[in-house]
Amino acid sequence: MISEEQVMKHLKDIKELLDANSIPFWLEDGTLLGAVRDGRMIPWDHDIDLGSFESSFSSEKLRKEITEQLSRKGFSVYFFPNSVAIYKGDFHI
Repeated sequence: MISEEQVMKHLKDIKELLDANSIPFWLEDGTLLGAVRDGRMIPWDHDIDLGSFESSFSSEKLRKEITEQLSRKGFSVYFFPNSVAIYKGDFHI
């Protein structure tokens, strides 16, 4: 089980990367609910739910750069037609 501190560190890493690449994003689902309702993660929610615009990831060059940047931080990245899956070990973003 991953601690809330580790989850927040992962979120910060992802946020810094998305901001550095001018990619807009927002919290979604349980991550958003916890932030608004509780001011923190929901204790039983053990992933991070983010949304972004599909067009933000349309450049093959940008996808490659993001993958390389996240890989250096220990993340695995998988691009699908309508989504991006990011993992750090068993943890899913």
